[in-house]
Amino acid sequence: YTVVLDSSDISANNPPMVSLSYTLNTIYEGDDVNLRIVPTDPDGDNLNVVLEEKKDSGAWKTVYTKNAATQGQALTYISNNVQLG
Repeated sequence: YTVVLDSSDISANNPPMVSLSYTLNTIYEGDDVNLRIVPTDPDGDNLNVVLEEKKDSGAWKTVYTKNAATQGQALTYISNNVQLG
């Protein structure tokens, strides 16, 4: 058997990127922090977004999930009453 692939039919999947920003310049314990998450994908694919946090030496914990997020659309997560760690 011989398999011939036409490379013009194969497209590479480019890696997605994410921009993450927050509203406060200085964050103090007890503040509420608005996180702005903007997922982008050069291929225009919708993306699954998972935001996790880890405090001190504890385990990672999922705090926000958005499935099939439209690439380039801003998402918001509010972390209420942030604590040290």
